[in-house]
Amino acid sequence: MPTSPAPRPPPSLPAFAALVALLVAYLFTVPLAAARHGDFVHLWVAGRLVATGQTAALYSPEAHRALLVQTYGAVPEDLWMSRFDLLGVVFYPPPGAALYAPLGLLAEHTAAGLMAVLNVGLALLCAGLLARICRPRLGLTGGALVLLLFPSTFFTYVLGQNGLVSLALLLGSAALLLGGRDLAGGVVLGLLLYKPSWLLAAGWLPLVLRRWRALPGLVLGAAAAALAGAALTGLQGWEDWLHLAPRLAHLDALPDYPLALQHDLLSLPRRWLGIGASSTALGWSAAALVVGVSLWRGRHLAPARAVGLGLAAAVLVNPHVHHYDMLPSAAALAIALSGWRDLDRRGRIGLVALAAVHHLAFLGSELLDLGAVVSLPALATLGLWAWLGFGPGAKT
Repeated sequence: MPTSPAPRPPPSLPAFAALVALLVAYLFTVPLAAARHGDFVHLWVAGRLVATGQTAALYSPEAHRALLVQTYGAVPEDLWMSRFDLLGVVFYPPPGAALYAPLGLLAEHTAAGLMAVLNVGLALLCAGLLARICRPRLGLTGGALVLLLFPSTFFTYVLGQNGLVSLALLLGSAALLLGGRDLAGGVVLGLLLYKPSWLLAAGWLPLVLRRWRALPGLVLGAAAAALAGAALTGLQGWEDWLHLAPRLAHLDALPDYPLALQHDLLSLPRRWLGIGASSTALGWSAAALVVGVSLWRGRHLAPARAVGLGLAAAVLVNPHVHHYDMLPSAAALAIALSGWRDLDRRGRIGLVALAAVHHLAFLGSELLDLGAVVSLPALATLGLWAWLGFGPGAKT
């Protein structure tokens, strides 16, 4: 007879108290996040245009500027860069714009506050999914602490970004795959079409687990997202975005490209050699190597650890990773920490050191002013990827 998994031990009182304190701190600062007028404003612009039926202007820079003027009386300097004159502020395809339509029904300040609360809820959802993936080795409290203490979570929260939306889809897909629901796992993964860079970076993850049947589901999920976007924006929305897409793919060639804020493999040689053909080829070659090694090595790992390896790899190979996009790396760290009981003293010391470097990389980069020279977060993620693939306990 099959045996049920061993129950998870209850969280320690200090850990639970720390989680409660973190949640209170996050929720207490919701008004500050709502008043931040960060990246969420651009996402709200997309939702507002969809919600008010102005889909013909969804990718119009002039319409974006007019809406900002209507909202603030003038275009805030920190919300408009020179490249927006060419591209506008809405970069996502119709499914991504449609995602924000409910928030577009609200005033920007109210919508930003609600987005902050939703991000806290999404962090807890992601922690629950991590606990399911790592059952019985990781509880919700442990996963939530790892996520809420990671700087990327705070950046996502205070800027109103969607890093936790993407992470929830990635972890939801992984949980379904590990539960044997391959088609459903692929469908959930396909919903990343809302943010194509993540679909490109993570669409291969089912193959790390050798779940080939997830691939038709991925196609179905992406098709469903595409149809949902078309239902709200019309086919014109897709036509306009496809016209814009080639320019989005070459953001690095436009003014104001924030190379110092990129944290993927592609950005490392570009920092050292400049943005050009040689650095781009070197970066993509490194990304291909990481994918290839991950696909090979995943066959020899326990399923949860293979998921962590894939998540770290996805961050590294994503061609456009800001600080708020690095949350899958924190999820990978939580998976690594779930193997704590299998490590000897030396392995535990190494894992603690890795976790400290991982979570402090952003702070170290800022204090040492290294952003233009090297991405410490990218190097920390690379170290985490190597640990998951080849470090202590990396055997089936």
